[in-house]
Amino acid sequence: MNNLRSALSIIAIMLVSLTYGGVAVVARDSSVSLTMNGAGWMEMGQFVKFYNKGVERQHQWIGRSFLDLGMDASIDERIRIGVGLEGKMWLNIPKGGGTGQALYLHRLNSTFIVDRAYGSYLWGDTGAPFLSVSFGRFPYKYNPEVRNLGEYLFRSGTYPAYLINNFDLPYARLTGFKISSNLFEKLHQDLLLTFETDIPPYYDASLSYIADYNICKFLDIGAGVEFARLFSVDESQTTPKVSYRDKYVTTSGDTGYYTFRGTKLMTRFCLSPIDFFRTLLNAPLDFFGKEDCKIYAEAAVLGLESYPKNDSGNSTISTHNNIWGYDSLLNKIPRAFGFNIPTFKLLDVLSLEFEYYRCPYANNYYNELGVGPGQSLPIPDFSTYIDYTADNWKWSVYAKKMFAHNHFGIIAQFARDHIRTETIVDEGAEIEEALRTNAQWWWAAKILAQF
Repeated sequence: MNNLRSALSIIAIMLVSLTYGGVAVVARDSSVSLTMNGAGWMEMGQFVKFYNKGVERQHQWIGRSFLDLGMDASIDERIRIGVGLEGKMWLNIPKGGGTGQALYLHRLNSTFIVDRAYGSYLWGDTGAPFLSVSFGRFPYKYNPEVRNLGEYLFRSGTYPAYLINNFDLPYARLTGFKISSNLFEKLHQDLLLTFETDIPPYYDASLSYIADYNICKFLDIGAGVEFARLFSVDESQTTPKVSYRDKYVTTSGDTGYYTFRGTKLMTRFCLSPIDFFRTLLNAPLDFFGKEDCKIYAEAAVLGLESYPKNDSGNSTISTHNNIWGYDSLLNKIPRAFGFNIPTFKLLDVLSLEFEYYRCPYANNYYNELGVGPGQSLPIPDFSTYIDYTADNWKWSVYAKKMFAHNHFGIIAQFARDHIRTETIVDEGAEIEEALRTNAQWWWAAKILAQF
């Protein structure tokens, strides 16, 4: 009985520790401070109406479970090391539309990815260092207000231009080097050299610079540039020259070649009226939540370079030629704006976001993947059954509430964004976004526990 009571006491202490604080790990070296962190969550939702393998479908249920475990170390206060893994268990959406049985399979899958694995060194005040250098794989988010639509620099392609969204994951995981500086408690700057590890051609290096400036604590503005795939490990992959589909003829009669390389630009702002009135009235206005009434926007140019179309084959079949020109700047600019609806602390945040993007071709990277024996090609995919000029607007509603000192939470989202369905079978993967008409949308919810 005493052993049982002791065991129950230990379990109770562990539960209280997980609920009200982090988990500290004692290291042999007294200069090392270790902290464990973890999270588990369950997602559920439904594609109410969507496209899959060229067929419009309805009411497809989604269910996924996640596990995230990590450890952070601080060494002599100036060295920071973080490692973490994320696991997912999920049922893929049945594909159909193919001749192989695998395309129809509805199976339970599990995958693991490296969420983070990086090291950093800090200069100056370790609580707010004026300079830090990091390397490895790390999560990166430059627009803190975005809940779904936005964060364009690292969640997009140049040519072909595509956009990526994932539920409650409004940031990118980058691999490479990052130099950060904080000046005057107002100006933050990041210089990044990152390597492509998600979508081929792999290992190309991109150079990016991002800065944001805070004005009087109620207005935040930012801008950035990315020289995508500036350094290539294999130029024949970055700028392929293997067939007539790779090239075009200029107005002067010269031959040019399409390339994955390009220059992206980004600008954004966030205005907090509540913080403005707090300052103006010298009043706390505590009945408002921290995120209430914020207004924010972001725009990006997905490639300053322009290319004419190559339709010399005079064919409507995508494998014959490239019918899409990339010569209009307006077709390269996604614009997102959002507003946090005031809930007076009932919710942590309730955001409403819209996006306008008038790209005339399919939002996918099928040709870039080089599916099958074909080479990756920097040209858009082609579809005859969708009018993409009629699908310029996207929207998203996001709600979040955390409990018990941020250790438990509920998150929900209703959206018509750039989500894609998923399968464990590579040959059946849906590369194009699932929501391609104004009538299509989906919803998802998450129950979260973390320490």
